[in-house]
Amino acid sequence: MLEVLDLAKSFDLQAVFKNLNLTLPQGHFTVLVGPSGCGKSTLFDCLTGIISVDQGRMIWQGKAIDNLGGLAAYMQQKDMLLPWLTLAQNSLLPVQAKPRAQRDTKQAKQTLTRIFEKIGLTGFENHYPEQVSGGMRQRCALARTLMFDRDLVLLDEPLSALDAITRRELQTLLLMLQKEFGKTVLMITHDI
Repeated sequence: MLEVLDLAKSFDLQAVFKNLNLTLPQGHFTVLVGPSGCGKSTLFDCLTGIISVDQGRMIWQGKAIDNLGGLAAYMQQKDMLLPWLTLAQNSLLPVQAKPRAQRDTKQAKQTLTRIFEKIGLTGFENHYPEQVSGGMRQRCALARTLMFDRDLVLLDEPLSALDAITRRELQTLLLMLQKEFGKTVLMITHDI
């Protein structure tokens, strides 16, 4: 599905990574583990085109691409929920961002209901982010990421701000969602 070949990135002559090679098979859950500050988030920023790479190339489903922008759903470390929107409204933002002719709002709401059932947010659809726990906010961010409906999901330390019990629950949830929704997942973390 995705091949990353000889990727390199430096800032002010300080190499963050060089000659990085990575192959993500379709439908698999891959985790990259490394200490804080080793360049994991920079890698995701390079893959998605947020920042440019110094060298290397990417191949997506057999075709050379510049970056994964628009091809992958990207969940960053912070939940990035908008405080003036409910959990359901936050989760439906990817659908609302589509041109009106491409939106299937009814189908999207059905999909969101199914996701909320799976991740334990049923009954909290109309709550605002400040009304729920950190774990519930992270689950909502995960729901929003899934609503992008991309084959590849990039997860940047999605569990780092959670307590051990909630982290364990969400680890199990991530695996279940990956299998049920048939996504290819690349997750980066510092927590073994």
